[in-house]
Amino acid sequence: MEVSHNLQKHLAEFGLTEAVDKAKADLSNISGKKDLYLSNVFHASAMEMDVTGNPVRHQHLQLRKAGQSPTFLRRSPLHFPVEGQQE
Repeated sequence: MEVSHNLQKHLAEFGLTEAVDKAKADLSNISGKKDLYLSNVFHASAMEMDVTGNPVRHQHLQLRKAGQSPTFLRRSPLHFPVEGQQE
């Protein structure tokens, strides 16, 4: 699964307009020159999931048979909903 977004429109809605405008941007604290601006803001991510032959899958099935629930830990503030299609 791959996703990409052009964020300029969304950042403008949040009020970030001067940094992307070549005439108004002042990022001279970064480069020492006044010609620096954000010409493009882009985000991309990819995720690959595969349970075929995964030993964790075997352990999960053993827990299910024994009536125990597996523990799921998430150490990230982000939430990634995953949708799949059966083949």
